[in-house]
Amino acid sequence: MSPSVSEARGRIAGERKFLTVLCSDLQRSTDLISELDPEEAISRLEPALIAMRTAVRRSRGIVSKEGGDGLIALFGAPHADDNHAVLACHAALELVRRIKLLNDPELHVRVGVHSGYVVAHVIEADFSSIYEAGGPAVHLVKRFESTANAGQILASESCQSLATGIVTFKALPPKRLEGFPALVPCYEVVEISGLSRWRARSTSGLSSFVGRNEQISQLERAAQLVGPSGKIAAVVGTAGIGKSRVVHEFVDALRQRDWQVIEAEGNPLEQAVPYALLKKLLQSALQPEKPVVADQAGSGEALASADAELWPAALNSVLDQPVADPRWRDLEPLLRRRVIIDAVRNMLDRVISSRPTVLLLEDLHWIDGQSETVVEALMSLAATRPLLVLLTWRTEHTPEWLEHLDVLRIWLRSLDAASANMLLDNLLGTAPDLDALKARILRHTGQIPLFIEEVARQFISRRVAGETGDADASWDTLEIPPTVQGVIASRIDRLPKEDKALLQLASVLGPRVSPNLLAAVTDMPTAQLQSRLWSLEVFSRRCGRSHLSNTCLPTTLFARLPTSLFSARSARCCTAGY
Repeated sequence: MSPSVSEARGRIAGERKFLTVLCSDLQRSTDLISELDPEEAISRLEPALIAMRTAVRRSRGIVSKEGGDGLIALFGAPHADDNHAVLACHAALELVRRIKLLNDPELHVRVGVHSGYVVAHVIEADFSSIYEAGGPAVHLVKRFESTANAGQILASESCQSLATGIVTFKALPPKRLEGFPALVPCYEVVEISGLSRWRARSTSGLSSFVGRNEQISQLERAAQLVGPSGKIAAVVGTAGIGKSRVVHEFVDALRQRDWQVIEAEGNPLEQAVPYALLKKLLQSALQPEKPVVADQAGSGEALASADAELWPAALNSVLDQPVADPRWRDLEPLLRRRVIIDAVRNMLDRVISSRPTVLLLEDLHWIDGQSETVVEALMSLAATRPLLVLLTWRTEHTPEWLEHLDVLRIWLRSLDAASANMLLDNLLGTAPDLDALKARILRHTGQIPLFIEEVARQFISRRVAGETGDADASWDTLEIPPTVQGVIASRIDRLPKEDKALLQLASVLGPRVSPNLLAAVTDMPTAQLQSRLWSLEVFSRRCGRSHLSNTCLPTTLFARLPTSLFSARSARCCTAGY
């Protein structure tokens, strides 16, 4: 069998995905190896390729194709990730840095990154499997790479719009790229800004804070219980539901009442970085205005510990500061972890003292493993100190170690209709002729705050609306912003294969799903099917029918179906009598 036939037979049904593609290439590599023996040529370029692969994989990307002097990598595949553009930019910066560290003056890399739709599929060749992406997006990223200067990273406008705030870009003049008739906007990736997701979003402006009075009241009651002992509270919900907004509004109010605030957050770029979250926690706790000195072991309880002399070394190690004590370097990993836990507990104990303190730890779904072990040990401080521990995480990532603790869990749901309309009034204005448009937006978004904001802002930015309050209600198409697509796709791809297929069928049937028809299509008993639908938490029930909770979901699912798979799903629905 010829390789082409083998590949065709091995081709697995693809899926349309909105992701970020990275293309890297060594400049003038042919000149370096043209006169070398094949083995020497491979050895000459292999260090650079290793650097490229490592940078991609440490940023949760996958290498799709690799040549002798470069590669193509995908971020947000095979499982969607709403941070795909940020991860790709991080990988590109790390890739350039690692190749510079090779100290080889003849190795110069160029990189392009672009976010867009591709058709992704697996090809089974004779001796390997390749996860491949195809479409104009792949051609465009190659053009960006080929026009970059040595050591430069060029990004498309779509990538820049998704990653800006967390990534710093420099706007460049539009470029004329081969195969693309119009001038193409272009940006240079400069650096990771260091801002958290919340800070990056808040610096671009926040909408009105609505519909969360009950949750704020619950947090206030928890704060009132803090006295000689403390309390642990958690705000939990799906992506985009507004967890960060709730906790920061509440914490800002505590600051006004002279509460001390220590805060840190998980970061998708740092899940593989040991003690990344703990480092931020220490930096927050050791700010100059807080009365504690990092290089003192303390007294009392501190001196009772046999390892107290190593506490300064432990803190400096986490803070990436020089460690002079040779005993620290000789310590076994398990003992190091124990000393770090003791040192951080002691330091926090002295920072908290008798002053009410809130310890805010956000996005635990992105916490690194080493920090998580220490954070678990720190929870016991709430039993004996005036400490309010405030945590956030996404619904599907509940930390197992919290199960045995007394935690006040505050679940965030979609906004009620009145609050959602109030948010839209702030974004679009209050003219009566906007009412029909607002109703469409609320159906479209399922009244999820982030979805409402992104759809409304896209509506305005595309000049279908003018200034806020002057939107043209006649606009007939509500599209899904890439930010919202990423959040939904990430949730879909975490589902079991059977549940994902069920949602695809439901998307073909439309937003109002008949359980009986869907049961006929899936050959599943109606009662069992309904149980599955409710467990997915994406359906509501009205007038005897199951409704997808927002039309963004079926639209995203629908957009990800390639023609062949859509035809197959449609045929099943028609056969069942749709």
